Amino acid sequence: MKRVAQRWFPGDLGSLAAARHMVRASLCDACWDDSGGDVIIAVGEVLQNIVRHGFAKPSVDQAWFSIKIDLDSCRLCITIDDNAPPSDPALWRRGTRAPDTGGMGVRLIEQLAAQVRFYPLVAGNRAELWFRR
Repeated sequence: MKRVAQRWFPGDLGSLAAARHMVRASLCDACWDDSGGDVIIAVGEVLQNIVRHGFAKPSVDQAWFSIKIDLDSCRLCITIDDNAPPSDPALWRRGTRAPDTGGMGVRLIEQLAAQVRFYPLVAGNRAELWFRR
């Protein structure tokens, strides 16, 4: 796989549009237009969750997230790292949660991407989203 883009962003709501634009422009530059809309929606949902939930508490002094885009002729991998407090993805799934209180984002991401993996890091979290052409 070839890295086609990598960028760091401040961990705030003001960065979401710029991050989506970076992903969209990178996909366009790489001629990956087939499923671009699904990619943008899935990435946007991950980023919104990071900012809304991961950085909700003022425990992170310099909040940030990064996006790496790697691709080959038939696969695309977007890796999103953040420095929010590590979080256990198993705790995100609450089957008893009412739809109007949220909890739909992870399911949406999983429906749009071919493969999704969330896991905690020593000092943050990582999301890997795989798409197929």
